[in-house]
Amino acid sequence: MTSPEAKPDDIFGQYLFAPVRKEEGLPDEPNTKKEDDLYTALDGHYNSSRRDMPLVQQVPDILKQVKLGNYKRFLGPPEGVVIYRGIRIDVAQLAPMLEKAGVPSLDDWYASENRSQPRKVSLVGKLTPKGEAGSPIQSWTTSPKVAVEFARVYAYKQNAPITGVVPVIFTAETSNKSNKLFGNPSLAVLLGHENETEGWKEYEVMSFGPVAITGFYLPGVIEESRFSKKVGFEDSLNQLL
Repeated sequence: MTSPEAKPDDIFGQYLFAPVRKEEGLPDEPNTKKEDDLYTALDGHYNSSRRDMPLVQQVPDILKQVKLGNYKRFLGPPEGVVIYRGIRIDVAQLAPMLEKAGVPSLDDWYASENRSQPRKVSLVGKLTPKGEAGSPIQSWTTSPKVAVEFARVYAYKQNAPITGVVPVIFTAETSNKSNKLFGNPSLAVLLGHENETEGWKEYEVMSFGPVAITGFYLPGVIEESRFSKKVGFEDSLNQLL
């Protein structure tokens, strides 16, 4: 018999989403009303076609259960790992980060001989959510390759100074207890949004509010010269990740 994940009178019952789990030895336990609401909210988040506000309303209950160690298999974040967030940010936002880290500006870097090389920047700071409709939830991943895929919709061109937006891969650590993290890759599989062996997997971990970052990665500039190999966004970052 599967060991209980919480007490019988806990908010999501003893077993999270038991009706959709096909596990031998799992008791026949119906969802609680709160559990149904959580399932609907998570389903909307993973569908990506709905806003996150229903899930935002569930976060206080989720974080409380995570702190208690309940439903750890699905709601608890992975322990002691680096997580990645691939996004595009304005150059104006990136400039003070580089200055704080004490490294050359984008203009100086792109004018240098090393501009085709990817760049790793160590930086202690906070990444503030800027999601759809002001959602305080951010999506992270345990897979650096997935983060690259999310950020690579924008590729560098060999033009300096750079204007507009820049793809960045931010890093954080699940061991930092100041970060309000929840969920792990098993949760999306449980809800039927990712297959264990087939198709695209995001290996997602979610955060609520600002996240303490440890640094970020920048890809090198794509070289257009016929005398040098063109460095693609993904190939460039994979040299570091």
